[in-house]
Amino acid sequence: MPPRGRGRGRGAPLNPPATIEQLLAVQTQLIEALVNNQQNHPIGGAPPRDKRGEFLKGHPLVFTHATDDWHRAVEKQLNIA
Repeated sequence: MPPRGRGRGRGAPLNPPATIEQLLAVQTQLIEALVNNQQNHPIGGAPPRDKRGEFLKGHPLVFTHATDDWHRAVEKQLNIA
């Protein structure tokens, strides 16, 4: 009985070892594919646009001391205070 291993592909026939030329050709193809993918899908892209000015043009609500009252009520309900 052959030894039982933890590897994948049990019972699958092994491929003969590749030559160094074949390995380098495959490596070159993989690198070219990675470069092409990077050029088509760059990481990061354009920097995010600052939209604070647009937000302020909409005249958002300005909270005053009422927020302090709200915080106190929530803290009291959550027993934080």
